[in-house]
Amino acid sequence: MFPENLYKKLLHMEDIEKDEINISLEFYKRRLKSFLSNIYNYKYTDICHIDCINNLIKYRKLYLYSHNKISLINLDLRDVINILKNMVYLLKKYDNYNIVFISQNSNISDFIVYCMLKERNAVIMETYEYSNDIPIVRMSIKEPMLVKAFEVYFNEVLDHIAPMNKDKNEIINWIEHQINLLEKQHQECIIFS
Repeated sequence: MFPENLYKKLLHMEDIEKDEINISLEFYKRRLKSFLSNIYNYKYTDICHIDCINNLIKYRKLYLYSHNKISLINLDLRDVINILKNMVYLLKKYDNYNIVFISQNSNISDFIVYCMLKERNAVIMETYEYSNDIPIVRMSIKEPMLVKAFEVYFNEVLDHIAPMNKDKNEIINWIEHQINLLEKQHQECIIFS
């Protein structure tokens, strides 16, 4: 979850129409409102592949989700720092929020998957091929047995993640260390430019 001003900036970096930007912003605001209204009552865990966070930090590349596609965008160093700071802010502010990292050794398919389990009532899912930014599948499942199966699977995935990659304090410390390194790099760029 990005700060709204940063999300707007990233959307404007893309070559998309103004109405598409407005639709994506509305989608963002609905997701943010849902997040904020539920975070005190429900656990919210983002599972992120370690390659994604490393690509963000090392190469300043990010997969940006809009309402209808995913785009790979290049960021400036300040934006990367702001994204990481926002992650730390969310982790520290909300006890029910956590980010966990799946390592390179895990068995992940060639699909990018966005999956949200909503209050044991629904599963919202999108799948993408790496070579394509348009969803292959976008669906919502409300059948109770299938929702329960997703919940069980999600918990099994969490159980198989290394303890260090899901410990909230370890994650915060690691991200803060990365922020410090990036801020030093940013200062060096300013000095030498």
